[in-house]
Amino acid sequence: DDRACMNRPLLTLTTTKSHKTTPARTPMDITCLVRLGQSSKTLTVSGAHKLEDVILALEMSPHFDHVDPERLIIQVFDDRFAEYVDLDSSTILVQYSKIKLLPREKEQEVSVVAEPVAGPSRLLQFEPAELPQSTQKPRERYSLPRMPLHVENELKGIKALGDVTEELKRQIIDHMYFDLCTYTMYPGPLYAVAAQQLVAKYPALKDSSRNTWDVWRGHLRVKSKNKRRSMTDSVPGVGEARAKHQKAMEARNNPVGASLRHIARHMNGVTFFGDAEDEDSVAGHRAFMAKEIRKTNPDWQKIELSMECTFDERRHWMVATQPLVADIVSKYPALGYAQCIRQEFHRLTKCEISVELEEAVKKVGMRVISLAARKRRNKAAVNDLNERLDTLPEVERDSCFATGILSLLPRLLKEDSSAYLQKLDPGKVHMHPTVLFSGDTALSTDSFLVSVEDLTLDALDVLSSVTLMLSMYWAFNIKYATGTVRSFAVIERLIGIDFTPLTPLGLTVVAQLVPKK
Repeated sequence: DDRACMNRPLLTLTTTKSHKTTPARTPMDITCLVRLGQSSKTLTVSGAHKLEDVILALEMSPHFDHVDPERLIIQVFDDRFAEYVDLDSSTILVQYSKIKLLPREKEQEVSVVAEPVAGPSRLLQFEPAELPQSTQKPRERYSLPRMPLHVENELKGIKALGDVTEELKRQIIDHMYFDLCTYTMYPGPLYAVAAQQLVAKYPALKDSSRNTWDVWRGHLRVKSKNKRRSMTDSVPGVGEARAKHQKAMEARNNPVGASLRHIARHMNGVTFFGDAEDEDSVAGHRAFMAKEIRKTNPDWQKIELSMECTFDERRHWMVATQPLVADIVSKYPALGYAQCIRQEFHRLTKCEISVELEEAVKKVGMRVISLAARKRRNKAAVNDLNERLDTLPEVERDSCFATGILSLLPRLLKEDSSAYLQKLDPGKVHMHPTVLFSGDTALSTDSFLVSVEDLTLDALDVLSSVTLMLSMYWAFNIKYATGTVRSFAVIERLIGIDFTPLTPLGLTVVAQLVPKK
């Protein structure tokens, strides 16, 4: 662990001064410890182990190729004085020499306060805490920085955003973030400018958003925001911005003459009452449906037609009053049946959710498993799914496969399927539509229910359960539950709906699952 190594005492082996009278022989590679700010990395030095060889090694190392050696003072530890001294061209380094890199005073834009990070191929993450405001570049002259050589080489092999590994993405964001800090601590509009220039130079990095660079803008914004959290108010610009934000928050939380407002549930685009049927007509349709649905064999086609005719009034009423599910079912009893709930979803989205979700699972299922398997925390779940698929009869595999995919997908988005796929608890009331299963796990059960408030309906399998659950959210106008928004936004894209905004992570996952042709 690199962080643990940072707390260990430095090696006691030091350098000695030598002269050019050393007998000529073929030198071997030596390993040196190089310190830049608070971060230390090992560096292999070849050649004659002199200053020019150190500079060459720095330029070739993935840890330091973003730093210009000409703008640094290179020092080596001298045990005779117990101090670091400037490395000159006559000094020959020995095995385990300790080197320190310092910025030259006239090059203040190179910060040496660094955050230690793990991994042998990771870029140093610079903390711009010592970047003087006076040395920052003008925003209007922003230009994308040159990427480190090893990053450039990796980018040459990228064909689409889905090919970008987490490590490569982190290196790109780290490098761009440090460069943005040389302009301002609060880039604001520069996030978009930087992201736009990035995809312009590397078209393979385009994402699926309308702008084709929203995912990179989001990553830069999050990186910058997280870094500023650890900064003190003494950092130029940070203290003033925090004070301004605090003042604005106080004014917002304590407005003069403020009154309580009802926080509406998730709204969908609908027309207003009166565009389709008048009040008497709607009342007639409702009376017909209430009578028809009590029959032993209701005429579902006529009920569907009446639901179409009352659609505008129904959605307007739900927008205006925010009724509970029980109130909705009382006024429109047809919405107590799964088929009518799915039909209402179709009226709102024009999407045949049962067909689209089944096709989406078949299309991206193996890709979901592959992406999930890359994370160590998902190994057990992926292995369990694969073992079950290998042992189950062929007739049961499709259902198990779909259950596994819909359980793994949220993990790609830093969510968990337990937010909407839960073990049955008879005494629990679910205020959001939730898929319930009996037995130990969803993979091993053959009994599913979907419940919201006091309405509970049977479902055949996990696909029909999830389609009914999503249809309930839309039909009853309910906001997506906490811990499900990212997953449901991605599922929307997979079934052809563009409604819930995608997060930067969501954009990345969609690009990985459905690469552009």
